[in-house]
Amino acid sequence: MSIDLLRSAIDKADYIRNAKKHPEIIKSTVKDLKKALDHSIEWDHLVRPVSLKIENASYYYLMTGDKKALNWALDGVKAIEACKRYTLNHSTFIGITDIDLQTAAIVKALAIMRSAFGSILDKDIQKRICYIAVERCLKPAIEGMRVKKFWWTKAKHNWRSVMTGSLAMGAMAFSDVFTAWEEVVQHGIEGITTVMDQGDSEGGWNEGPGGYWEYGIVHCVEPAFFLRAFSKGKIDLFKHRFLKNTANFRVHMTIKPGRVWNWSDGHKTVEASVCAAILARVAKNGTWQHLVNKEGLDRIKMLYFYDPSLPAVKNISLPISKLFPDLGVAALRTGFAANDNFVGVKAGSVADDINHCHLDLGSIVIFSNGEELLSENIYWPYAQDQKPGSRKGGYFDFAPGGRRWNYDVNGGLGHNLPVIGSNYPRRDKNTKAEIKICKFSPKKDFMMIDMTQCYKPEALRVRRYVAYLRPGIVILVDELLTQNDVKPRILYHYEEEAELYNDSFKIKTGKAELTGYSLCPSNTHNVILAQELRKTSYHTEHQLEVRENKFVYIEQLHSSKRNIFVSALVFGKSGMKMPQIKLKGDPFETDKFSVNNISFDLKKGDIK
Repeated sequence: MSIDLLRSAIDKADYIRNAKKHPEIIKSTVKDLKKALDHSIEWDHLVRPVSLKIENASYYYLMTGDKKALNWALDGVKAIEACKRYTLNHSTFIGITDIDLQTAAIVKALAIMRSAFGSILDKDIQKRICYIAVERCLKPAIEGMRVKKFWWTKAKHNWRSVMTGSLAMGAMAFSDVFTAWEEVVQHGIEGITTVMDQGDSEGGWNEGPGGYWEYGIVHCVEPAFFLRAFSKGKIDLFKHRFLKNTANFRVHMTIKPGRVWNWSDGHKTVEASVCAAILARVAKNGTWQHLVNKEGLDRIKMLYFYDPSLPAVKNISLPISKLFPDLGVAALRTGFAANDNFVGVKAGSVADDINHCHLDLGSIVIFSNGEELLSENIYWPYAQDQKPGSRKGGYFDFAPGGRRWNYDVNGGLGHNLPVIGSNYPRRDKNTKAEIKICKFSPKKDFMMIDMTQCYKPEALRVRRYVAYLRPGIVILVDELLTQNDVKPRILYHYEEEAELYNDSFKIKTGKAELTGYSLCPSNTHNVILAQELRKTSYHTEHQLEVRENKFVYIEQLHSSKRNIFVSALVFGKSGMKMPQIKLKGDPFETDKFSVNNISFDLKKGDIK
């Protein structure tokens, strides 16, 4: 007898109502489902279309009762049966991690399929999907989990929640034919809880708000949702402190619908959030529902989880300046509308258990009118080959001096930071940048980040001061004291256009622009402004990739042991009137100076 996770978790009237209200999603789903899978595609590229087709066909049947959906789902089942890798894992993990994210995706899809189609599955189909789920996925998984054979059984990042959460869903759906289901579910609870325990006290997530918040945390939230129904409310992981406010993190990181400030390896663009939809439903939170509504219901899975009876709260009451203290991340803005200004400040850590971290500690990003002006690099495809000495791969070689940091997107050259050649910043085992000052007020926000650890052993002291003067001025002061004479550069990345002048530069993106003024050094001292376009060609397991990294930078003419940079970044809509920016005092001569009545004392490490 099939276990029906789907119908037991949500009132049928909800998803039927959603389906009737959004016939365009039903229509587009059918159009996609009618397309036969290309079974000749290599498995690593086929596994996502397979799992997606099985899940979408299952949700479609759930909402319409159209039995043609079963044949569409079976197209995916046939592709799985044809895969010669017994546990369906990725090519780069063969002989290393036999149960991996691909295994998890398949067992989760089959759990949804079995729950949705239930009684219309004949004995032959039941036998086929039970064999895949139990013999090829769940049994090898529990055997490995019992002895912690797989590295992810001890991980604290998204792999742990994706693996154990998906396997737990499989164990629940196949609990009538899989005797060790309770053991797998318990591993799921432990894995999900371990991941949630890593969350910031204010709900932030250390792998970034883009793909890895959605991917890692939805694999906590979705299994928790079904587990609560499966256990008839006895096991409720939504009581965990992290799930009570993590959707606020997604709200704070969202620039406009479909666009987030993302650090780490994730994407800048995002789909509508299933994770936020579930959390809004469970918590009955109108602010989170507003986020979901703004991003829209864009696929059939959203029709299942979306709560049509929950009213949205359009006037967001969250603070416009928000610090996530455990992450060392601050989101500073003028409001939550798409045309508001946004300043993101990233400190934090590159600890071993932050799986997708970059050397971005101390970096800053700026958005205006929904456009990214001071930018992060876009996602670079992973090169996962881990063989020592291979010209491919190294993307996840996180060791100090590891090959990961040679990719611009991961290292200091890919972020809005001070750099010293290509050597600094660098990763040591516990490298972190600490926020020493954080003062928020309605008109201005002050921060100071101590980044010294990122520049050791060369650095004696590296600090970055950030003053955000609403609506559109950032004063940036960078102090680098070093053992030897060096020539640091302050990098400012952009997406579309940049122009250089004698001691200033202009960045344009869409209908927004940013003008950066080098107040120190300036053309009354000695200053270099330059522009660089770097093209990196590298090989993944599948193909050659070519990625760009473009930025302007400010540099002093002569090397020194004491390098001070004072910059004013003015941003807003194109054609805006430029405010007056005045520097009082010479930072080359004194530790005390001011910019537009914002006072800096470098010796004391103070800003006010």
